[in-house]
Amino acid sequence: MFAPKLLYLHQLKRNLRLEPSRLQDIQLMKLKAIIRHAYENVPFYHRKFDRAGIIPDDITSISDLSKIPFT
Repeated sequence: MFAPKLLYLHQLKRNLRLEPSRLQDIQLMKLKAIIRHAYENVPFYHRKFDRAGIIPDDITSISDLSKIPFT
């Protein structure tokens, strides 16, 4: 029960010491993983992306967030 919380605490402490550019890289990597998961596993988001004419691979930077349809 406490192990996941300790892992998140450890990651948070580690991330506080990262260079801003490295932290942005990690954030983008996690964002892309969430977008891909939603597209591949949630029909609602799959339809939304298809209607907008985008696929998860189109998201390559934080500025690409504007391509994602509002839900």
